[in-house]
Amino acid sequence: MATNVADLTAERLQAQTLEWLRENLPGGWMEAVEAGDLDRIAVLRRGLDYADWCIRFGEAGYATPTWPAEYGAGLSL
Repeated sequence: MATNVADLTAERLQAQTLEWLRENLPGGWMEAVEAGDLDRIAVLRRGLDYADWCIRFGEAGYATPTWPAEYGAGLSL
């Protein structure tokens, strides 16, 4: 599901993004982030397939280069 940010308020975009992260990050990530546990985040990061993560993040519409300027870089392709 791609995200069409032009149709979202800032609050809804934040809520939708957090929901997506909770559903797509491996277990323990959100808890570590919310707790500010940088050591735990570093350990979890080593176990993450970053290339796969970037693909899924982009396919979900959360890569920002083509978002409107108020939400991202405002570039066009």
